[in-house]
Amino acid sequence: MATFLTTPHPNDCERVENLWFNDGSIILLTGTRVFRIYREDMFSLPQPYQSDDIFEGCPVIRLPEDSDELEWYLLAIFDSTYLDRLVHDSTASPIPALLGVARLSHKYDSSILKKTALRQIQLYYPSSLKSFMGGKPGGKSLSLSLPAHWCMPSACYLIGRDYLPENIVPLLADDPPLLAHLVRGCRYQDAYVYRVIHSIFENEADCEGRDCVLARIAGSQAFTHLWLDPMRAGKRDPIGMMRSFTMSDVPSACHTCCSRYIEDRNSVEADIWEELPSIYALPNWEILETRKKNALA
Repeated sequence: MATFLTTPHPNDCERVENLWFNDGSIILLTGTRVFRIYREDMFSLPQPYQSDDIFEGCPVIRLPEDSDELEWYLLAIFDSTYLDRLVHDSTASPIPALLGVARLSHKYDSSILKKTALRQIQLYYPSSLKSFMGGKPGGKSLSLSLPAHWCMPSACYLIGRDYLPENIVPLLADDPPLLAHLVRGCRYQDAYVYRVIHSIFENEADCEGRDCVLARIAGSQAFTHLWLDPMRAGKRDPIGMMRSFTMSDVPSACHTCCSRYIEDRNSVEADIWEELPSIYALPNWEILETRKKNALA
């Protein structure tokens, strides 16, 4: 037998207009938002969420989901181009919406939608160095609730790049193991900056002349001053720093040293990337790539 609704009543909630279909067959209520959609296009609702509440002739299902995440998820269900447009057309970061869609599609077993969201997420948190260098890394995001484990190393790296340890502590105080790994990773990335500067610019082996040696030392000092400036954003970025400086910035450097710089840069970048999972206590890249292949199959 149908019952009358208790608060919050759908009339007291915000109707999401582009997800309120007058001929819809089910009403979803979460927080202070309501959506009227078609049951046949929706996920299979678990038993605890079934309801006898009726409004405008439709059963009302009250869900515990975050209102924003549910809205993003429904938009992705009813508009097959939504996620693509979110990535390519949005001026705001699409990361929260992509993560929300991935989480709910996993919870409600929407496998195709989940795979689509995961593929979009990995554009921002790639699992290969080539994609990381040539893509659109996720920027200043402190979200580590990624449903794709293979994205975690690059996400941690970006946090280590953009945030000081003291800024991370209050945000992850309820997860001491993760906090410890992140702080350790930040310090590792800081230390690697020093290693890169001194190993590449001050290596004198096979150098063709004294002027080149002096030029490289001067370049090392200038580079150190630039990258260790405490006011510089993203200073713990041993991968990105390599690309911001070329031997053409040291006009007196010889051809041998210029060639070696390119080789050393590529080698250092590859070494850092290979070590990345381990410094954040994550499985190695081989395991992560296997998980990625299985998840997206």
